[in-house]
Amino acid sequence: MKRLLLIIVTILVCLVPLPVQAAEFRTAGNITIPSNEVINDDLYISGGTVVIDGKINGDLLVSGGNVTVNGSVSDDIMAAGGTLILNGPVGQSVRATGGTLSLNGKIGHDLVVGGGTVDIGAGSAIGHDALIASGNGRLSGRVGRELKASADSFVIDGQVGKNASLEVTRLTLTNRAVINGNLTYTSENKASIASGAKIVGKVTHKVRPRARTTARDIFSFIVSYLAAFLFGVVLLLLFPKRTVRIADAITSSPWISLLLGLVLLIIVPIAAVIIMIFLITIPLSLTAIALYILGIYLAKVFVGFALGRLAGRYFKFNLHDILALLIGLLIIMLLGLIPFVGPVLRFLYVLFGLGAAGYVFYKAIRERSKPSST
Repeated sequence: MKRLLLIIVTILVCLVPLPVQAAEFRTAGNITIPSNEVINDDLYISGGTVVIDGKINGDLLVSGGNVTVNGSVSDDIMAAGGTLILNGPVGQSVRATGGTLSLNGKIGHDLVVGGGTVDIGAGSAIGHDALIASGNGRLSGRVGRELKASADSFVIDGQVGKNASLEVTRLTLTNRAVINGNLTYTSENKASIASGAKIVGKVTHKVRPRARTTARDIFSFIVSYLAAFLFGVVLLLLFPKRTVRIADAITSSPWISLLLGLVLLIIVPIAAVIIMIFLITIPLSLTAIALYILGIYLAKVFVGFALGRLAGRYFKFNLHDILALLIGLLIIMLLGLIPFVGPVLRFLYVLFGLGAAGYVFYKAIRERSKPSST
């Protein structure tokens, strides 16, 4: 049985919207916002390495290979990247996904994170609830209310204000662990609970049956793979240049694609609803939603094609586009099956693919809008 909590985290990171306001955009290879800089607006920022030491009076949307936020953010943070380090205080909520996430600051409301490794340090304090999905997770700080987590390995070395509910392979509670409510965990193994750990409520251990790969699972994977491959072949036959440009955008401008993917996931559904309610143009709204859903589905096709082309260049093979699609798509779909981390990777595929497609179409519209030279 697949881990529902991990999927829920991915959905929440995608769908919980930030307010739509004016915003400041910054993109570059390496970006630093110094400690003496104050941004009185929402900030959308993307780069290879991003360091934010200044103060942001608004929301922060950030993507990058290495992201460090030391300054304060008055509202929400939504982040995606390879390594995310959040040290500064956040006035409202944090929603983030990536390879490695480290949290060491205070959060006013909720924390929703998914990643390979999630470490909530001893100096952190989450005002409301924490929803965590990871391969390896550790809570050394304080959660004000509920903790819900899904992980391969999870360590509670801090305090939970109310109940803790976990689905894990291995669970450890140290001598410093405090749960001011019930502890409920689902696992094949019994938790390691130190004698000094304090649990105010009941401890409930639910045994999870071992996952089995059935013929139906294999058949479903093959059908999904062939369907995505056929979609990709159709795109290459009908729109070869545009499809290649999208794949190239993923590899040449990955962080711009990632940030734009975050923005599109938030803005398009909100815009469609606004159009439907206030402009009374339901066909346009439904068209936008249909294209949005199609873009999310095709994102893995674009990412797979980009990965196949990248692998061909790396190993110095002259791969035909169809063969590159075949290989790359198989790789990303197999990676998406990895327990705990797979749903996070699938979410990142959506961001990269959707953002790159949006970026290419935006550039195409700009080129067409330029006056032709005489």
